Amino acid sequence: MTARGWTAVFVSLACAGALAASCGPDPVTEIMVVVDSDMMVPGELDAVRIEVTGPTGMLKSATAPLSGEGASTLPVTLGVVHRDGSLGPLMVVVSGDRAGANVVTRTARVSFITRRTVVLRMDLVRSCVGIMCPAERTCAPGGCRPINVDPSELATWPGYPPRLGDVDGGTPPDGCVPMPELCNNGDDDCDLRVDEDFDLGTDRDHCGACDSTCPIDPPHGAGTCTGGVCALLCDPGFEDCDADGANGCETSLLDPRTCGRCDSVCSGATPFCAGTPKTGYSCLAMCGMGTMECGGSCPDTQTNPLHCSACGLACPDRASSFPICVAGSCDLACDPGYHDCDGDPASGCESDLRDVTNCGGCGVMCALPNAVEACGGGSCGIVSCDTGWDNCDTRPENGCETSLTNDPTHCGRCDRPCAIDPSNSTSVCTAGSCSLACAAGWADCDSALETGCETSLGDPAHCGACATACTGATPICDGNPISGYACSAACSATNCSGSCVDTETDPRNCARCGNVCPDRAGSTATCSGGRCAFMCDSGRGDCDGNAGNGCETDLRSSTANCGTCSNGCDYPNAMGACVVSTCSLGACIAGYSDCDGQLANGCERSTRTLTDCGGCGIVCALRSATESCSSGICDIVTCDPNHGDCDGRVDTGCEIDLNRDRRNCGICGNACAGAERCCGGVCGDRPC
Repeated sequence: MTARGWTAVFVSLACAGALAASCGPDPVTEIMVVVDSDMMVPGELDAVRIEVTGPTGMLKSATAPLSGEGASTLPVTLGVVHRDGSLGPLMVVVSGDRAGANVVTRTARVSFITRRTVVLRMDLVRSCVGIMCPAERTCAPGGCRPINVDPSELATWPGYPPRLGDVDGGTPPDGCVPMPELCNNGDDDCDLRVDEDFDLGTDRDHCGACDSTCPIDPPHGAGTCTGGVCALLCDPGFEDCDADGANGCETSLLDPRTCGRCDSVCSGATPFCAGTPKTGYSCLAMCGMGTMECGGSCPDTQTNPLHCSACGLACPDRASSFPICVAGSCDLACDPGYHDCDGDPASGCESDLRDVTNCGGCGVMCALPNAVEACGGGSCGIVSCDTGWDNCDTRPENGCETSLTNDPTHCGRCDRPCAIDPSNSTSVCTAGSCSLACAAGWADCDSALETGCETSLGDPAHCGACATACTGATPICDGNPISGYACSAACSATNCSGSCVDTETDPRNCARCGNVCPDRAGSTATCSGGRCAFMCDSGRGDCDGNAGNGCETDLRSSTANCGTCSNGCDYPNAMGACVVSTCSLGACIAGYSDCDGQLANGCERSTRTLTDCGGCGIVCALRSATESCSSGICDIVTCDPNHGDCDGRVDTGCEIDLNRDRRNCGICGNACAGAERCCGGVCGDRPC
């Protein structure tokens, strides 16, 4: 490559937007280096330097100041135009500086693409500060990555610089606009992650890919998503023999043509099929005791939903459920993830327990503070936070608990605290940006948040304002923090090295010149009556009464001292939380839930009762049984007299009347012989 082979120049947005038409040959072979950052300007970053080295070793560099006169704004854009010679590779090194010192660096090895203008994104992120990557790797959003940039990573220049957080280029002029995350292969909430709120391995609505929906309620079955593949979960006694998911599990395993399995045919001397899903199926020469011949099948009409109480009397197949026959009467059992919350069998199991109104149980509402909620796996989760809020404690149960607009411990982002205990000032977060509230008589003259308000306005070098210096052989600054300061020919009070001070009230000269009151944690030094004291900064408190450690308590986050000393965030059966000096409810302890949404009574309801078993409003009411709720799970304690739990299933309760059931007469499994009846729990041939 010759010295004339390529050029590098910072591109203005006006030029960049019309680059192909007016800023060079059309089409242009060019790389647009775009640098953005999530770091604060100028507090953390005040300049960006870009160095580009060509194949022959020729170096070009450019620096963009981010503060002061003529400052650039992020994102910084550098156009590198190919004229002739080799297409590469070029070595691009981007450095972010603060006060002349390097803070963070990123490196890329890249080549031009003929007749294309492409974007090389070089975002400088806070998570890379202090990170040393191995050789041939560089730190980028998400961690260390190879410095080699494949051509497939270079998007076509859209006419404006994409912002940090954009995946697909964003929209000018503000870049990525946060929205609730959708399953669409895009980064909707601008967190540099794509579709992170969706589990493509188990989500029936997005199984394996966005909008790939599994069958919701196929006949005699339920649609499931396992490992990103849709599958049919067949009802007991049915199978999908034609491998056509559209018609569900169409085949009865009690049919002699498919006896127990799709390829098992009863023929010849054994034309009948008998059995149950629990015991299995087999071909027989004739129907046995306790069954009835129904067109080649031998069903137990007390338990078979296709022949419930009589041949051909099929129980109706209701929504999201499968029919069951109990003691000759039709009932239903819910498909996984569904429940019959309205108690009406005609509507089937109408409630999807992934719904925010019935999350994991009937009536369990997802109502998370400052959030858009979703229900996944039977528990409430956060889809996205409302504008200005975030889930900084990563606990979904208290929603998006943190205000990013006014919380100096999470200012603009969860991981962005403002300066802790800056001198002569208090850190303030306003509209998501850190600033300082200086104590009276002090100023932030170096514009560095970390040094606080370092300058006394009573100093003759900064008299009343940072840029005001008193002159003369013996410059004097007169005044006080309340009325203000001004240069003067003489002092109206005690002259301490050119500063006119009241030694009764000046903490730098308390009682005498040069006697500086100590700076204690979380406070501002004061002087009253010539005695040193301190005043707590906003949001801090001296809750232990020990002057030596100053205002040691952060009243904005202390659950024992929230807003004021001794104001504890204590609630029954719950963890308390203190967010921006306000108490809120944290996580409930195991076995309790906040069902009424009232703060004062905490998590007021036990979820180990028959009326709230495992969740608010989940009633444990089993057929013909005495129930218990243990660890949030409904169980059978005892069956009512003359009833038995013969199918071993909790959800059907004690489903058998042992006084009348021929197959379970007196006790489960005791079948009456031949034509015997079961009367009062005893087999015999007498009428009941």
